Amino acid sequence: MKHAVFFGRDIILSEHITEGTTQRRTHKKKRINKKWRKRYGIVDVPSDKFMITDNAIIAHPKLWKKIKPRLEKIGGLYNGQ
Repeated sequence: MKHAVFFGRDIILSEHITEGTTQRRTHKKKRINKKWRKRYGIVDVPSDKFMITDNAIIAHPKLWKKIKPRLEKIGGLYNGQ
């Protein structure tokens, strides 16, 4: 999904840019922890890094919320929403 343009590079937001997963609730006993993993599930940990290709910058939406104000100050952001 193209979101904006920064100095000629498309900014693409992707939920798949993650550092891994973590369990919602944990217990120190392995048996209980396994049951809690099944019941409460796991969540993806968003990455604080972005990928730059020849014509695009790919970032997680939570990271985009952090860096968008900084890019607007620089002045190279176009079609920002």
